[in-house]
Amino acid sequence: MFRLPRFIMQSKERLCWHRFFSWYWSSPKLLVALKVCYPQRITILRGNHEARQVWKCQRLKDLFDYFPLTTLVESEIFCLHDGLSLSINETLDNIQNFDRVQELSHESPMCDLLWSDPDDRCSWGISQRGAGYTFGPDIYEQFNHTKQLEAYS
Repeated sequence: MFRLPRFIMQSKERLCWHRFFSWYWSSPKLLVALKVCYPQRITILRGNHEARQVWKCQRLKDLFDYFPLTTLVESEIFCLHDGLSLSINETLDNIQNFDRVQELSHESPMCDLLWSDPDDRCSWGISQRGAGYTFGPDIYEQFNHTKQLEAYS
């Protein structure tokens, strides 16, 4: 972990991380400090484990509310924690306007972005996880085509 800051300084790449807060309790402080030091090189996206219902620590709950749900890299690669939403037909910029300072409702586009999963079956499906949807490669390809993206990550 001590080599990480040197890697960030030397790298011209923009780093995107997810699922760090779920497994490493010391990670939030380190990653937020790195984000403050290298704001143009690090993006920390909010995932489903960064929900108010998951964390007991109020400070972390408040912090995670302000993490972006998505980011666009080089105007071509759409990055987010998990999946797409049936409810999002707008531009990608509108996602940044979601009110993230709230409990997640299972019937919201924000919940879909955090809990939906890609699937081998075509079209949309009901997620077995109880939140979000499943979506097939046809949905993924249509999304990329409609939004003029090269990839979704």
